[in-house]
Amino acid sequence: MNQSTITLIPNGGIGNRIRVISSGLNYAKKRNSKLNILWKLDEGLNCNFEDLFLSNPNIQITNQKYRIWDKIIKRVNLFINFKSLITFFKRKDLFFSEKKLYSMLNKGYKIDDLENYFNTLQNSKNVTIECCWQFYPKIENINVYLQPKKSIQDSITEFSKKFNPNTIGVHIRRTDNVKSIQFSSIDLFIQKMDSYIELEPNIMFFLSTDETSLQIELEKKYQARLIYFSELKSRNSKNGLEQALVDMYLLSKTNKILGSYWSTFSLVASEIGNIDLEIVSHDTENLKPIY
Repeated sequence: MNQSTITLIPNGGIGNRIRVISSGLNYAKKRNSKLNILWKLDEGLNCNFEDLFLSNPNIQITNQKYRIWDKIIKRVNLFINFKSLITFFKRKDLFFSEKKLYSMLNKGYKIDDLENYFNTLQNSKNVTIECCWQFYPKIENINVYLQPKKSIQDSITEFSKKFNPNTIGVHIRRTDNVKSIQFSSIDLFIQKMDSYIELEPNIMFFLSTDETSLQIELEKKYQARLIYFSELKSRNSKNGLEQALVDMYLLSKTNKILGSYWSTFSLVASEIGNIDLEIVSHDTENLKPIY
């Protein structure tokens, strides 16, 4: 009997895609299925999988270049409907769309509910899942399966030597993340950083941000106490995305992370390093958790 296949189409940026792949690895393990990943080059992440990560025998990667009509099709949901129609007639195959997952999350589905749902799909020989959120419990030790390519790992190893035992990671998400900007203000980050200085005079901060002006502003304020990997490059370029991955793994090597609300980047960095994540926000207790 041929082994079943799970095909993942992870959307979004690096953080989103790592969460989807972690879910997919665990789901494939549960089903004893092969895992194929369609890695789309788009506005969210415009470089090949191999530009960031080492190849892994557990994952079959297919890179797909960005096509302008993909965005148009997605917006009018034609791709979702067409794909679902095909899989309906195949009967043994299933296409699980981002739209469906979003609907389930909005209805209050938790990760345990999603796990139970996906475990009922054993009769579907091949399952295709397109999303940008965690849809199944994450696999343990994601670092074993997703390892940065050598040049990126070398940068991580070398730069992390600058950390002292009291280094805290600071991830401030700006640009197009409206919720991060709204709920995780710069003033709040500064207040929080200042409070840590009062507690530990030898504290250092590793800054990761997507806004150049913040690098300049915070470097002026904290001087030698604050370090960052390099000046920002466009996150729509290969070099910029390599830099982002270095930042993520450097954050994971700090003692804890002061993170931005509604940022999977902060979340995944903390999961990689198995360290505490403190969301800097005006109203943490009442904010909706990220999917």
